[in-house]
Amino acid sequence: DAEVVLTAEKPELKNDSKLGYQLDVDAFKSQVEDLLENGEDNQAVALTVNTLRPCIDSSTAEGGLQLVVEWSTDTSKSSKKRLENVALALSRFNGMALYPGTTVSFNQVVGKRTVENGFNEAPEYNGTTVLTGIGGGTCQASSTLYGALLKLNLQIDKRGNHSMTVGYTKPSFDAVVSDSGRDLV
Repeated sequence: DAEVVLTAEKPELKNDSKLGYQLDVDAFKSQVEDLLENGEDNQAVALTVNTLRPCIDSSTAEGGLQLVVEWSTDTSKSSKKRLENVALALSRFNGMALYPGTTVSFNQVVGKRTVENGFNEAPEYNGTTVLTGIGGGTCQASSTLYGALLKLNLQIDKRGNHSMTVGYTKPSFDAVVSDSGRDLV
């Protein structure tokens, strides 16, 4: 598929699409079985290869992208480090294509919230208290994504809310995530 990145101005094509090729495994197995049963020594097998066309080709990606939904959460009370965590978490979804039947885990896409993975120490909720932890702000990223998914009417398989009301979105529009298993799927 063509790879597209979203910039502040517009979506931009990062990498062109290409044709793919896939061996027809069933045809190959059938030929090998036939050779084993009836074949002669040194007989050649013609491989059947299918051409795979990209779902997102370069010409569609360049000229056909359009905004389909917009959702935001309030970042006015966030520290610089927290904002960096929100931006980093959301950047991991930049250019991601979702195909019918695909299941996506926020935690798998974003990865562990560690310093090695680029996350900062920032305020985060822990039960009914606010503590400083690595990755503070990633719940705001998941909540922002959750709001957009709701507007798109996409299926939500897993989502939890915080034990306290969060200040960055309306009640019931938050989506808590954690390295210990809370996820948006």
